[in-house]
Amino acid sequence: MKIRKIRYDYIRSKVDEFIVEFGLNKLPVDPFDIIKKKKWTLRTYDFYAQMHKVSVRDVIEAYGSEDGFTIFTNGLYSIAYNNRTRSVGRIRFTLMHEIGHIYLKHLEEFKQTTLKRGGLSTEEYEILEKEAHIFASEVLSPYQVLIPLRWINYKLIQKYCGLSTKAAQIRAAQIRDLLVNNVYVDEHSVIYRYFYNFIHCKHCTYCGFSFVSKEAKYCPICGQKLQWGEGTMKYNDGYELDEKGKVLKCPICGNEEVGESEYEEYCIICGTYLINKCTSMNCERIVPGNARYCPYCGSQTTFFRDELLLPWEVAQKRILEEQQRIKEETNEEVAATIDEDELPF
Repeated sequence: MKIRKIRYDYIRSKVDEFIVEFGLNKLPVDPFDIIKKKKWTLRTYDFYAQMHKVSVRDVIEAYGSEDGFTIFTNGLYSIAYNNRTRSVGRIRFTLMHEIGHIYLKHLEEFKQTTLKRGGLSTEEYEILEKEAHIFASEVLSPYQVLIPLRWINYKLIQKYCGLSTKAAQIRAAQIRDLLVNNVYVDEHSVIYRYFYNFIHCKHCTYCGFSFVSKEAKYCPICGQKLQWGEGTMKYNDGYELDEKGKVLKCPICGNEEVGESEYEEYCIICGTYLINKCTSMNCERIVPGNARYCPYCGSQTTFFRDELLLPWEVAQKRILEEQQRIKEETNEEVAATIDEDELPF
């Protein structure tokens, strides 16, 4: 097989295939875990140095790589990496680079046991190395995830993608250039769909509430500004709504005959307003059943205005008290069961 240029479309298709196979949906991606799941052999340079009774420098010279290599024999793969490398990010990239060689079938199609300059032309070798490099970059730090997150700070990329400082700086510069040139992601792409919840996860630094939303800017529980990422608290209070934002039964009197027409907005028994939406006349969006504030403009919701929902501080306290009560009752029931089992008759 001859190769004369980088096969970008082929690489993208293999990255998509890789993400689907392993169900990847958040960062960082762990290459050690991938290797373990595929049951490929993983060795260190120290292992080969001890086995052949040579130095690590000799291993590097013999296999032609400072960082790692892959051996393909009898249909089986064995990956090796330089464990003397101080940067964990560099090791992670090296391993994903080698996984790229495997997934792009470089060793199979070019009938190589290892990829070396001696077994390939200089042009072929450099193209295959670049293809594996692109594969590793798109799996560990996919631009279709980083662009919507607008991560141009290399420290964010280094932290969440697990890259080395140098690799993170390069990726940050690439993302910055893509944003400047108004490059947008395909929201129907495999990567975007699989990472949707990761990309649009929001949390409140004040009350700890977290949820997934593409457009929300304000916490629906306490009204504070949202930030990207997962929070610490899940609120289970609120009301179950239909697709129009109307409660399935009246929160005050329990009336379940709330009507199917969108024009029936009030309970026919007690007159309670049954739809939770933003109170701002410029917004008036339908919001979740536990929303006290509009996630889009920060205004109060109808349920909070009408005191159908308690302030989040009060609700949080009651939720925690109820959880503690259930825990204590469960412990008492377990203790009682143990006592009965220990009776002599």
